[in-house]
Amino acid sequence: MSTMDFAEAKTTLMRSENGTSVYDHLQELILKIVTEKPDEGVALFEQLSRAAKRQQYKAKAPENAQNGRDAISAEANATSLKVNAALSKLLVSDEDEAEASGSIQDVVTDLEALAYCGVNLGDTQRFKLFASMRSLAAQLSSSGDLQSLRFWGVMLGTSGDYFVCQGQYRSEDDDDVEDSQNLEIGPNSPNKFTYWVSSSPADEWTRLPNVTAAQIVAARQIRRFLTGKLESPVKGHPPFPGTEKEYLRAQIAQITAECSVSPDGFFKQSEDEFLMVPNEEMEPSESVEELKSTDAWRHHHLDIDASGRCVPFPEEDEDGATKDVDEPEMLKSLDEDSWAVRAPVRSKVCLRSRKWEGAHAVAFGNNFAWIYVGYGQRTDDSSISYTPVPPSMPQDEFDASDIKEADDVLADPNPEEDSAEKAEEEDDE
Repeated sequence: MSTMDFAEAKTTLMRSENGTSVYDHLQELILKIVTEKPDEGVALFEQLSRAAKRQQYKAKAPENAQNGRDAISAEANATSLKVNAALSKLLVSDEDEAEASGSIQDVVTDLEALAYCGVNLGDTQRFKLFASMRSLAAQLSSSGDLQSLRFWGVMLGTSGDYFVCQGQYRSEDDDDVEDSQNLEIGPNSPNKFTYWVSSSPADEWTRLPNVTAAQIVAARQIRRFLTGKLESPVKGHPPFPGTEKEYLRAQIAQITAECSVSPDGFFKQSEDEFLMVPNEEMEPSESVEELKSTDAWRHHHLDIDASGRCVPFPEEDEDGATKDVDEPEMLKSLDEDSWAVRAPVRSKVCLRSRKWEGAHAVAFGNNFAWIYVGYGQRTDDSSISYTPVPPSMPQDEFDASDIKEADDVLADPNPEEDSAEKAEEEDDE
């Protein structure tokens, strides 16, 4: 073969096809055989060739798929710009926000500690929450009396989630609400705190209504996933008296009552009245070993009884006098079977609820924090499966023996005398 023929043949082999050439493919294949030295090179030649082609192959996305990805990317960018624009408004600092900052929980520090318990929202989300809560506190301080505001947690839903804030707040409208058997009001009630929800830290916060005893009782009898839409109906049996915002509020009340825990000593019972108040004289634990037992922890919120109340409603006797009400136990110890305790690091002790999966608490130094992130459903570790309330028994049919047939009419309804008198009247006319 002449030099011209060899150059022409090499040029032909080096012609590119979809980014590669026969020359490059043969070169890679020969190098593979020389390097790996298979026993049956000829028999494996086709297999090695296919393997080399697969390594070089890159699937080309269809044009419509590429357009779809571009549309999704454009939509994501638009959403990101909308969120960033909303968050930028929260970062505007003024005197009102500076005054309200003292009532806000140190959410960044608490969430950093809770991250050791497995609840990690990320640095960016923590900062967004703090900025959003500061803006919410400024609004509430200007319209009412805000004593405290903390991040309660996240209630997950099928179409959207709820970020929940918990606060001690009173406005002029709250002064008109009176305590009743169905609506318990006061510092020892399910309505001790006020709650606000938002679909994200960048959105507006919506205040949830007060919860009634009937709503708590009904919420315990059904299991429904949240949808993320406050006005959506709550389907199921027995019927729930309200929409999703009332159902969400009832679930929050139950979780708060059963999962608000803190190391023993952070709270104490008031000497003057039936109240739990912070213990300003608390001495910090000397080591985390003391907190590894559930006996070293306490519930700092009253339980909700079977009637949906924390404190029984006072009743009157026959003379109109009010009966004495048995006061429930304050600062109850934790049930050992309902909580899992662990110490991931030397300086922190974490608790996880077995009844409400998603509820976590942590003690670190002179502080503690707790949070709930879950679907808002009770998850007891027991062999008893959930059984909804059966429908009521159908009413008995009426007793057929009570139905009696009317007696036969034996008398002539038109006797002859009446007929004769009627005939005379007609003749006179």
